[in-house]
Amino acid sequence: MKRFKKLTAGLMGVVMALGVCGFTALAADKEVSDETSLQEAVSGKETDIEIVLDKDITLNDVLNIPNGKNITIDLNGNKLTGKSDKYLIQFGSFDAGEETNFENCKYENEGELIIKNGEIDCYSAVLNYFGDVTFGDDLTVNADNRIITTHGGEVTVDRAEMTTDGYGIVAFNSFYAYFTPDKDSRANTNNKKNISPRIVVESGSIEAGTCVFSGNNLLSAGTEMIINGGELTVDDEGTAIYWPMEGTLEINGGYIEGGTAIEAKMGTITISGDAKIVGTGELVESKPMNGGSSPDGSALLMSAQMYGASTSQKQFRDNKNLTLIIEGGTFRSDKGNAITVYNTKNQTDGEAQNANITIESGDISGVNSAIKYISPDDNENPDITVSGNSYTTTESKTTLEVAGDAAPAAINEGGDTVFYSDVNDAIKAAGTEEKEVEVAVYGDAVINTDVTLKDNVKLVVAPDTELKANISANGEDKVIVTKTENGNTVYEVANKAGVEESGNYVAKITSGGNTSYFDTLDSAVKTVQNGQTIELLKKCDKEVEVEREVRFTVNANGFDYEIGAGDGYVNTGRGDEYVFITKEDYEDERDSHRHSYSLKEGKTER
Repeated sequence: MKRFKKLTAGLMGVVMALGVCGFTALAADKEVSDETSLQEAVSGKETDIEIVLDKDITLNDVLNIPNGKNITIDLNGNKLTGKSDKYLIQFGSFDAGEETNFENCKYENEGELIIKNGEIDCYSAVLNYFGDVTFGDDLTVNADNRIITTHGGEVTVDRAEMTTDGYGIVAFNSFYAYFTPDKDSRANTNNKKNISPRIVVESGSIEAGTCVFSGNNLLSAGTEMIINGGELTVDDEGTAIYWPMEGTLEINGGYIEGGTAIEAKMGTITISGDAKIVGTGELVESKPMNGGSSPDGSALLMSAQMYGASTSQKQFRDNKNLTLIIEGGTFRSDKGNAITVYNTKNQTDGEAQNANITIESGDISGVNSAIKYISPDDNENPDITVSGNSYTTTESKTTLEVAGDAAPAAINEGGDTVFYSDVNDAIKAAGTEEKEVEVAVYGDAVINTDVTLKDNVKLVVAPDTELKANISANGEDKVIVTKTENGNTVYEVANKAGVEESGNYVAKITSGGNTSYFDTLDSAVKTVQNGQTIELLKKCDKEVEVEREVRFTVNANGFDYEIGAGDGYVNTGRGDEYVFITKEDYEDERDSHRHSYSLKEGKTER
């Protein structure tokens, strides 16, 4: 909006100037060669000015640019060096006047600062009060402490290459500029003067020693950050993006890497497109700190945290929840979990914070696991739902929903849930556990490796999952198969005698000396493999439709049943022998057996 207003004002100025004297330049250009001429240029009467350095300049004090100035600093291939313990540039200022309350303080800076085309060597680069700052084309920044601290305003990174030993971008609300110990608690309030910062990364790079971007739970609510490209990196002991506050983080592209690439405790985060997010730190599975980042090796670490319990802190913003929506991108952890959701069960005077994590798609891989939901308590009965295309686990108010397109298999271990991008890896991992575990397979997944269930493992298979392998138990144990209300097929081991005599099952399949019992014919048909026989144990009233390629036999034992082909499939078998193939294959086979005749010069050809 600022830029729109500036553009409008500029165009009106052009029109007026043309009407009076034909043409007047909107911006003055000034060449500077020393600190004095540089400070005079930014402090002069001109509102719009482009400053061009014609040589390297070393500053002995902070370069102060007043509020409302539209300044472009073209380094012209030269180096601007700052004092060793100060900011290089302060853009704008805060005026508290003689008043002691926020309402009468001045938080206005309609100006814009653009820095481009050269090198900055400094302790800290820019201290921004409410203005717009752009790190632009062909700019290199080397900072010992930080690149920019912004109070409100907008910061844009576009084709600049920046490094710092400390922090890259630190964002605070405008009220934090008026900081006193007894008043800073209002820094997150919804007052119309309390402007939140906006950060846009289009291209270029920021390499930091501690954090590329960081905000504060109590001082930065409402911050907006958009990442469309570029590289944001920190070493494996730091966090690239630390997001502990309300606000919106939108990632559409770019490369983000750190010990933890992104850690969030509050706010709304959406990730899509070709974004690539990488965690490089050592695996840590202890509870994250309530204040400050906790690098744990994850590409994404989500751990909900509310404000403190005091009355003043409860007055802050409206949306105190943590929301993550992943619609695409690549997520990788070199030593841990690609995505970690930690249920902190944070309580504030009895109020639990909501955390809603939805992972719809993405290329997700981690050395330890693709996705892990961690609960600090060993809750043996978390709220779990396996639907046709997703797995949802909820404990306290932290909900994680994972679609089959992202990770089609999950293992629940007493409250903790581990997700796998490969179904066979999940089933293999379940076989190594001694405690009760549940393996869920969902989405358009395929189980194509034989499964031998242990008596502590339960396998839940969603309707769209295809079985191309046998599911059996060890020794004399039996597999019992039941159908849930939402259509899932559940496989468990029964080590007690008299399963068939219980009368609870309608069919069984015996293969390789192992027998499985089914409470519905539908479950038996979903499970049966090529060449096997389904034996009925009682009458089956409901018709079963088959929508996969398979051949099997039914031993009816005199009981009624009905099996038909589902949409897109044809049964080419006869009687109680079934052979289901696709309609396309059926038509191709039928066409290949047809005879065609044509007449040519009075002869018939076959």
